[in-house]
Amino acid sequence: MKMVIYTRHLVSTFMLILLCALGTCQIEGEDDTSAYEDKFPHLPDFNQNNNITESPKSALDILDPGFSPTSKPSEKGEATSAVVPTQTPTTQEPLPTADYKYEDIDGNVCLRLCLKAKFEIPYTALGPDGMELPKTAEVPFSDFKVKIGGDCDSGKKPGEAQILNVQWGPFLDREAAYSFKMKFSKTRSGDTDDWLAEDLEFTYNTEDTTYFEDAADPGKVTVRVDSKAEFFETPYRSAYTCQADDSIELSSSDKMHTSVLQIDEIRLQPFMKPKNNGTFSEEEPCESDKQKKPTSNVASIAVGATLGCLILIVIIIYAVGRRMGSITDRTGYKAVE
Repeated sequence: MKMVIYTRHLVSTFMLILLCALGTCQIEGEDDTSAYEDKFPHLPDFNQNNNITESPKSALDILDPGFSPTSKPSEKGEATSAVVPTQTPTTQEPLPTADYKYEDIDGNVCLRLCLKAKFEIPYTALGPDGMELPKTAEVPFSDFKVKIGGDCDSGKKPGEAQILNVQWGPFLDREAAYSFKMKFSKTRSGDTDDWLAEDLEFTYNTEDTTYFEDAADPGKVTVRVDSKAEFFETPYRSAYTCQADDSIELSSSDKMHTSVLQIDEIRLQPFMKPKNNGTFSEEEPCESDKQKKPTSNVASIAVGATLGCLILIVIIIYAVGRRMGSITDRTGYKAVE
């Protein structure tokens, strides 16, 4: 009988270990109030009668309990209220999702770009005293009043490519303030056909005061990637997807102007089949997304194997305890007889 009780204690112990491994175990009886009192001496103290005794809130209260930071003495020695400016916390707005589709002459979508991204553009602004100040404008891709152009070549013949040209923003000098263009080409990688993007180009006009406030030298600027740079290489007829952050640097031909394309999310596919009707085909994740998945799988397998071993040990000990308990009971009966 003692063996059965001992076995049950072992089972309870291993079940407790199992719950701790699942993250539901919490040790009771620990009191961490002393640590909080050391870090936050201004918190109210509770005496034995459960009455609240407020501690001094600052050193100013100790020196002068009647002092208030929102008051100031008047000429007659009386305190008058003063307005304290409050700062409104600034929160960065999430980037809008831009979805661009370009159709051929038959109305079939040949390429599609869906992304959350923005351009970070350093520029020089004039201060109130006329001094030049460095600033950075953040221009997001827009899905409002957008003009989409391009070319829908099939890519089957050498030299054929597809082009996407997106224009948005206010019209300045009879042109949109912002224009982004990229070219897609078909390439051969080993035994498979791939597509890739190249010749990324961005044109912006610093006369747009929405993003370029007090620009010192307003005007149109064009920046490009390196002529040999290639991006987003993906198996042909597949869509490129990436949830990880990415950045692409662009610069003007004289290297006097630069811009950084910051991408939060992107889904992209040229050379789409007409029957897809603009729907993305099988998705090919970027390398950053591929590296995240094995890590999570290994962690899940490790946790599952550990829990499985614990459960197996508990079952074995319980079975052995039952067996030993039955032998002890039979021995007791024989002794009584």
